[in-house]
Amino acid sequence: MVHEFFEPDSFVADMVSEGWPRVLAELKTLLETGAVIGGDPVVRGEPR
Repeated sequence: MVHEFFEPDSFVADMVSEGWPRVLAELKTLLETGAVIGGDPVVRGEPR
């Protein structure tokens, strides 16, 4: 995936770039094992 049109040294570009590897890693784990790792406690089914 390519992210374009961000200003140089953009905070948003940094956040987006760091987020995709984590999303893909967690998706891979979910597909392979059926388990959710890390992430938001609510997504994992834990009460608030």
